[in-house]
Amino acid sequence: MVTDGFLCLILKYEIIYNKDSMNEYIIYTTEGNTIAPNEDVEVENCQVLGIAKAKDKVEAKENLIKENPWIIEAGFNRSKFIVRQLLKDDELKDINIV
Repeated sequence: MVTDGFLCLILKYEIIYNKDSMNEYIIYTTEGNTIAPNEDVEVENCQVLGIAKAKDKVEAKENLIKENPWIIEAGFNRSKFIVRQLLKDDELKDINIV
């Protein structure tokens, strides 16, 4: 069971499409495991699959897979992807002002 204190391991970071009008999304999954540095412990964690620019979450998944077919080839299930929109710089500045 993955808890709030889980370790996120970045498998690949890639920005797809550089269009200012698009939103940016991080896409990750709880599928898979990681071996700890001492190789004695298997760690339950999240796998960051990538970052994509798109109009919405559905398009973000599709863009990521189109540019990174290895994700499906590696056995990750797109129905288990967790997609979260990232804040744009101006949105972050607005939050910091408040």
